[in-house]
Amino acid sequence: MWWMKRHDRTASRAGPHAPAGVGTETVMSIERRTLDLGDLTVPLEIRRLPQARRLTLTALATTGTLRLSMPRRVSLTEALAFIDQRRDWIAAAVDRWQPLLPIAPGTRIPVNGVETLIDWLPDAPRRVIHDGDRLVVGGPRARVAARVVRHLRAAALA
Repeated sequence: MWWMKRHDRTASRAGPHAPAGVGTETVMSIERRTLDLGDLTVPLEIRRLPQARRLTLTALATTGTLRLSMPRRVSLTEALAFIDQRRDWIAAAVDRWQPLLPIAPGTRIPVNGVETLIDWLPDAPRRVIHDGDRLVVGGPRARVAARVVRHLRAAALA
């Protein structure tokens, strides 16, 4: 499309009709390593990005991963030295990560600040019923997690 800037024509994860710059991140390469923090080993993802202007270190609690984004001009040795300089920050960030809770029948998860039991009953209705400190779920056991997640997302958006 002749009216778009060159960088706007890159492959987009957000789709062809996304605003300029949204989802147009092009990853040159990804290298996966581990970082030893003494008593804990954390996965490290090193990404070379053509649009990166500086080294950026991100602690992703949802995946339990550290991500280092770096420009092409930076060597891997410099990037690893950057990580070594920030070991205290990394350790503090990893300590703040909350443990991931499994969503399965019989487990307790926090819902609106209340410990809530996921109660699966095979003869209960398939939709999730929030009954005090219980989430009552019916239907096939294999679909309990998907139903609970869908219910919690809908409740959060309501």
